[in-house]
Amino acid sequence: MHIDPSTPIGDLAARVPGATKIFEDRRIDYCCGGGRSLSAACASAGIRPEELLVELERAAADVDPPIEWDREMLSDLSKHIVECHHTYTRQALERLDGLSRKVLAAHGEAHPELRKLRELFEAMAEDLIPHLSKEELILFPYIEEMENSRRAGRSRPVAPFGTVDNPIRAMMQQHDHVGGLLRQVRALTNDYGPPEGACPSWRALYAGLKALDDDLREHMRLESEVLFPRTLEMELH
Repeated sequence: MHIDPSTPIGDLAARVPGATKIFEDRRIDYCCGGGRSLSAACASAGIRPEELLVELERAAADVDPPIEWDREMLSDLSKHIVECHHTYTRQALERLDGLSRKVLAAHGEAHPELRKLRELFEAMAEDLIPHLSKEELILFPYIEEMENSRRAGRSRPVAPFGTVDNPIRAMMQQHDHVGGLLRQVRALTNDYGPPEGACPSWRALYAGLKALDDDLREHMRLESEVLFPRTLEMELH
């Protein structure tokens, strides 16, 4: 992405890998202050914008080429999903929980749609948190065990849930549910476009929700289109 002193730091936090760590190291608030321009944030922190631009441009350029996950080991893919997407989802839900409460308390009386947004967010969190745990504690370890057994020429391990299709079907149903909640959130927020005059916290909330939406789409795509079909194919053969 193009970065200049007028770029909102909330956009940088959402779209530039490593930007949040750079901001945290510099003690720049990219959450509630996410609507500020880079130059304004630097002025508040007593930093020359040119210095931060160099770091951010380096972080934006330092992106590994995409991995063709349909060719990699399933254990490596599941590890990537946990370390990248699960970790991000938990951190984002925790941060956005406090931010959504703050925005609702400040503006909910005049904007009742924020109450509905809070309800949708809570429903999404209630679905996602146990979903991540079930994958990490039950499904992903079994997939790795299946793969290791196959590579070693051993019999497939006995599954506590019968066929692996059972937990995968449950995970896919939850994907559909979360996808439906995200569609409602996008509609309610006008595709994450805050209203004119929205405070920085409100803009940061919408930017954070959009970033979470983007990450969840890739997260669920990797599972639905790559990990799960390859796992089912491995079980059949």
